[in-house]
Amino acid sequence: MTDISCTVVNVDISDDKEPILYIQRYIYPQRVYQVIRKKWDEDTEGKFEPNPDYKDKFWHVNFLLTQEYCSDDEDTEIFALVYRDEENPPVDTDSQEENSDHVEPCLFIVYDAEDMSYLCEPTSNYGEDIAEFDPHDERAFEEIKVSTLREAIDQSIALLGRLIEHGLHPRGILK
Repeated sequence: MTDISCTVVNVDISDDKEPILYIQRYIYPQRVYQVIRKKWDEDTEGKFEPNPDYKDKFWHVNFLLTQEYCSDDEDTEIFALVYRDEENPPVDTDSQEENSDHVEPCLFIVYDAEDMSYLCEPTSNYGEDIAEFDPHDERAFEEIKVSTLREAIDQSIALLGRLIEHGLHPRGILK
């Protein structure tokens, strides 16, 4: 497997209510992914500098990321959502009500407190242009189990990119 380089761009911070959300774009040669996450580690990831071009933009976010986590009810807590960037574009703050098309994320990145690890949970929503994918390929997401959120995001997006490319062309990615 070849590592494909990507550029991670910090886009915006949604800090008007809890939890604070960090919006990033992962730019690969073939496509761009959008990550909306609720944890940032300045010690390992540096200072989050929002892009001023996005200060009047609004992103639709799946409610599962913003709901309050209760450890008594749930085994894992959602820490990040991964979208295909073209399917969840930001809208002007003034037009929030008009654009109510909510897109489901491709992946959830969750934290398992018992194992102290971040995991990837696929949603099977990889885009309308993906006619089919091998279920074996999708199960590979569930094998991701790492100690940092950033590592889980990086590994999940790399795998998602391969799944999408091969979903456009009918052949498996992990055989």
